[in-house]
Amino acid sequence: MVESTQKKIGLTMRIIHAKDYDEPRDALAQDWGRFLAFAMPEILWFPIPNLGSESVDFVKQWEIDGLILTGGNDIGSAPLRDLTEKVLLEYALSNDLPVFGVCRGLQFIHHYFGGSQLTACPIEEHVACRHIIDLKNHPNLSDIIQYPEQEVNSFHNFAVEKQDIVNNMIPFALCKNWVEGFLSEKQKLIGVQWHPERERPFRDFDRILMRHFFKLKALV
Repeated sequence: MVESTQKKIGLTMRIIHAKDYDEPRDALAQDWGRFLAFAMPEILWFPIPNLGSESVDFVKQWEIDGLILTGGNDIGSAPLRDLTEKVLLEYALSNDLPVFGVCRGLQFIHHYFGGSQLTACPIEEHVACRHIIDLKNHPNLSDIIQYPEQEVNSFHNFAVEKQDIVNNMIPFALCKNWVEGFLSEKQKLIGVQWHPERERPFRDFDRILMRHFFKLKALV
């Protein structure tokens, strides 16, 4: 049992297959450690292994206060990860824990709540490139109203179109008809399609958004 007054945030990991090894591996980009030191230096964070249904026992031992669903692996391409994130999301929802989805994380939340199949994006607009998003005024995101427009990175082949968003999610960031960020009306859920951890330099906008969502005091 971990005893600490610091918030503890767990991060899911992608599954990769190393060349010349028949040995699936969990992986987390080193960018995440650097970004979290910038955005939420006071928290304790740790990667969550892909253990399927046993992942819940793992996070119970750590008594997590929140969850970040990271990017990588299209839904359906890594069944063990899909199962891991499904049971973790269910655990978070049943315990009123905040969940922040990044790229695949947004898509997985959409999928979990019965969202329609993802739509293929124009490669020239969304794959390994940058584009502008429009931020919409949202009462639960008052801290980011000062950022009406942002340029973000984009590394996804599939995305959610505005007309396909599930009923309990409200979009707060759009690129044309593509949902770049949404927030749940009822649960502590948020998803963004860009990767805050891949920005150089890291952005105040992403730090404010993440700190606001996890209810951390503003950094002086």
